[in-house]
Amino acid sequence: MGDDRRRFLGAPDLVTREVLDETLVVPIRAGAADLQALYVLNPTGAYLWRQLDGQRTATELAEALCARFDVDSQAARQDVEDFLASLEEAGLAADVSAGGGSK
Repeated sequence: MGDDRRRFLGAPDLVTREVLDETLVVPIRAGAADLQALYVLNPTGAYLWRQLDGQRTATELAEALCARFDVDSQAARQDVEDFLASLEEAGLAADVSAGGGSK
């Protein structure tokens, strides 16, 4: 797994809405929603999204995922790492740990 000292926070220029059992994440650019870049999170992704407070490490996120959903720890750790990498690549979250920002 990646560097466990990394802590992520959702980007500030996003609007998040709950619609039925999905969470929609829409980037706001220059005061307007960028509907070409609409992201849909399933319940697991939405749960992780809500945990991105800049304080929790990937291991802590995986532990929270195991406590909330029926998933083994190894799968949870990999899912969290993949999720964080996807968010970072899409510009939806950033590493806010000391010395973070691995771009």
